[in-house]
Amino acid sequence: MKNSFIWLDKIYISSNLNMPISAIRKMVDFGLYPRPIYLVVLSENDGEQFEIISTLLLKLPVTKPKEYKVVGVGKGLYHTRKIVEDIYNDILPQLDGYNARKYFERQFEQMKEN
Repeated sequence: MKNSFIWLDKIYISSNLNMPISAIRKMVDFGLYPRPIYLVVLSENDGEQFEIISTLLLKLPVTKPKEYKVVGVGKGLYHTRKIVEDIYNDILPQLDGYNARKYFERQFEQMKEN
């Protein structure tokens, strides 16, 4: 089994990313992990909302295959952290008492329905 990725329709991208997002998606989906690319994914941990994962980490044989819900892609850790800040600035007015992870879970549910 290999990793599977569900990509948000309106994905957040760092300003310094010079590859088209469609090319990055194809590479990641097929297990060719470009570097220094980082993915912002929804966290599976209850107390956390996002995780930043290096694509290089996904190549390691000790990493268990699982499903990742990708909301952002960045080049370099600094720019990827900036994406998380941009996400919160963008969606904060829409949160209505629930956290960002739940907000994006609803976005992924709506994508499935359509």
